[in-house]
Amino acid sequence: MKNDNSHQSPTYNYDPMNQKSELFCSFTQADFETDEIKLIEGALLATKALFDLTEKQKSAVKMKAFYNRGWDNSQSSDVAEHKAYRESFVFGLDNEASDLKNIWPEELNEQHRATLMDFLSFSISLCVEWYCKNACILDFKFSQDAFLHRIHSSDLRVKAAAYFPVEEIALPQTGCFEHEDYGLFTINFSNKCSDLFAYIDGKWINSEKEAIANLWSGGQIEYCSDSFVPTKHKIILGDKATRYSLNLFIEV
Repeated sequence: MKNDNSHQSPTYNYDPMNQKSELFCSFTQADFETDEIKLIEGALLATKALFDLTEKQKSAVKMKAFYNRGWDNSQSSDVAEHKAYRESFVFGLDNEASDLKNIWPEELNEQHRATLMDFLSFSISLCVEWYCKNACILDFKFSQDAFLHRIHSSDLRVKAAAYFPVEEIALPQTGCFEHEDYGLFTINFSNKCSDLFAYIDGKWINSEKEAIANLWSGGQIEYCSDSFVPTKHKIILGDKATRYSLNLFIEV
């Protein structure tokens, strides 16, 4: 990752009522090296290939209760008139830090699997690098060494998601309702970052079209910092193109 760009610096929005703010920042193509851009693009293509498989092929690795790896097509019970169709697939570290093993559809070729695992390692390194660069202003309650230890001992995972607009209903369509993530922070890569909306300083902000990735705070940040609150966010599809995304959850 390049170090000569300020896009990835945290955005602070001071709230005089509670002296806390949301954490949100964006990454553009200028923030990455050429090989990193190729990896990100390859991971999004692998994500598309995964969701392009038939339902029968994906159902063979359907996520089970208490096992958060695999494919899922469950929908919220709060189905609005303009809700898009969503699927997800979760994979993570396959090492001693995890009690869970990845389960891949047999029909997803080895190169796509390898690309997604390379992306997992890259996105973890990116978050560590971003944290180390901004640790002094994030002012977490634990040391940088403690953060790194927690990261390397955590069962980190990526959730791939596809948001399919429903042809029969009008736009815009809700891909994901307003919510906050559980962890410390989340980094989200997508082919359509402009479909992401974050609640910043009392209003919904549309992500920049130039963004390749966005990072925001989750619920754990309130236990780690006196300066931040979780960032509410949602996905609203503005056109008929499918949105593919990869989310790394940093949980400590």
